[in-house]
Amino acid sequence: MNKFFALVCFVLMLAAGGAETSKTVAHSVADWDAAGDTVPAQGFRNWSFGYYENKADPASFRPFTDSGKKKKYWGNGNFTHGAVFRNTMAWSTHKNKYTVVRRWTAPEDGAYTVRQEATHLLKIKGEVSKLSRRLDLVHNGKIFQTLRVPGRTYLRKEFLLSLKKGDTLDFAAESWGGSIEIEIVISKAEKGLAVIASGKSEYKIVIPENDPGQGALKAAKLLQRVLKESTSVELPIVTEDDKNPAAAAFYIGRTRKGIRGKIIPEDMQVPEYVLCISGKDIFLCGVNEETSFLGKPYFRPGDSKAVIRFLEDFLHARFLLPG
Repeated sequence: MNKFFALVCFVLMLAAGGAETSKTVAHSVADWDAAGDTVPAQGFRNWSFGYYENKADPASFRPFTDSGKKKKYWGNGNFTHGAVFRNTMAWSTHKNKYTVVRRWTAPEDGAYTVRQEATHLLKIKGEVSKLSRRLDLVHNGKIFQTLRVPGRTYLRKEFLLSLKKGDTLDFAAESWGGSIEIEIVISKAEKGLAVIASGKSEYKIVIPENDPGQGALKAAKLLQRVLKESTSVELPIVTEDDKNPAAAAFYIGRTRKGIRGKIIPEDMQVPEYVLCISGKDIFLCGVNEETSFLGKPYFRPGDSKAVIRFLEDFLHARFLLPG
């Protein structure tokens, strides 16, 4: 996918008038369950199940032709090319030869948010291992991101894509390892989200009352500055107030609204961040922490990471180091 097209498309969606609603159009587990007491047919609710004939080669995708109706999985009983179950992707008995694939096909043009949660279930001597398993994210036959799904904890990932009708999105797991437990939720923006229009905005930038190291405040000021430079509109920064909630807001950091709505996970890992649109609200959160670098104290600004990703993806902003 042309990255510039994707960013510009969503910027236009943000700038358009009208209230934005995010509609869930695919849920890997719920869609499987909707098939009833048998495996879902290939193409049911736009999902397909198969494998890459050649390792990590999307052009060699083949749909499974066998399904274990009693055990409810796609793939033959020998796991020759791997297998796909309701909420897991198994391994292949031919180590390092095939790639196991869960594919979704976009039913119409639009801006989509894809959220996934996955963990590696490999056991060694009866205990779940920390070893990771590779998972490629593939759009129209091109790998755009490679993840390592860990054991003993969950990898949560969210990304935004502008898709055309018929575009394919593969979740492709390497053949080696234990099963990957995975849940995929895909939502589509129904209308544009009017953040700033005609030099006006109803939006505020909300930060949590408890803000150690002022990580959320620093991220909020960055967002405020870049938006003002881009639109000449300065959004106010306010502390979260349950009694007087904002009509529409950017929620930065570990806000109560984000936690109560289960948008912000309790156990986020340092590399993770949240970029989520819910109704008219936009949630941006990372993991702030005091650490050290080369023996010197260092503050890791996780909230700023989420804000920067938002600005890069939606405003086409670029951040360059001096020199």
